[in-house]
Amino acid sequence: MNTSTANWYALQIAYRRLSIVSCRARNRACMFFLLCLVAPPSIAQVTHSLDTYKTKHDTVVSTQVIDERSDLLNLSPEEWEEHQHLVQNLRQYLSDESISPLEVLGIHAPTTQKRSEYAKRWAQIVYEDTQRVLMFQHAFDQAMEELIGNQPLIDVQKLPSKSDSQAILKTDRILLFVEIDCFLCSDAIGSILERLDIAAGLDIYFVNQADEADIGLWANQHGINPLDVEQGRVTLNMDLGTLERVYPRAGQVPVLLRLRDGIPSPISLAELGN
Repeated sequence: MNTSTANWYALQIAYRRLSIVSCRARNRACMFFLLCLVAPPSIAQVTHSLDTYKTKHDTVVSTQVIDERSDLLNLSPEEWEEHQHLVQNLRQYLSDESISPLEVLGIHAPTTQKRSEYAKRWAQIVYEDTQRVLMFQHAFDQAMEELIGNQPLIDVQKLPSKSDSQAILKTDRILLFVEIDCFLCSDAIGSILERLDIAAGLDIYFVNQADEADIGLWANQHGINPLDVEQGRVTLNMDLGTLERVYPRAGQVPVLLRLRDGIPSPISLAELGN
């Protein structure tokens, strides 16, 4: 092989190598271009798209809700808009949140005719709802009758008896807290002794610094029967803090209490006469 032929083969090999390299470069460039075309959007683009979708979705939902509420009361879009304007301004301070749109529109109606129109529409709705409520109540009564038959809903045997509501029972004791020098106390003891037979007995407590002699003199002056004292129907006692323990809220004497089943409770002179 001469020199010129060798050179020609070398040029052919070099050209093929350059062609291969160029093809690979072109392939890389095409691949890069395609990747750019299908590259994912940026965070900002995604956020913007989501916000746009949410706004459109919320708008659609809000419109659907408004349409449904308007349809329930047969309100036009203009009436609903006027109602919304009123409840977001003056009416929100004057009425409960449950007030109906028709009532709001009727209250703020610009003319007598419109006011009458809203009133009739609302009256019709209330009338129809009343009929539904009454029909359900009738159905409920029938269901209850089928469930329990003639059995009474309330067991009268478990109701408080008449005696429980009486001010004084034969088994109660009357507690009277007095002072030696007390005009009102004298009136109270006189009234109680006249009706002593309505209770099991009377316990008198002296809240001042009275001794036995003072108490005996006081009992004699107020007509307390010594036999009642001997039999325990009437007892004469020094207070020694009893009133503070059994009825801390007591005011000035005389203080009248009823002792029933070991529990003291306030009572008035008027109740003793019942």
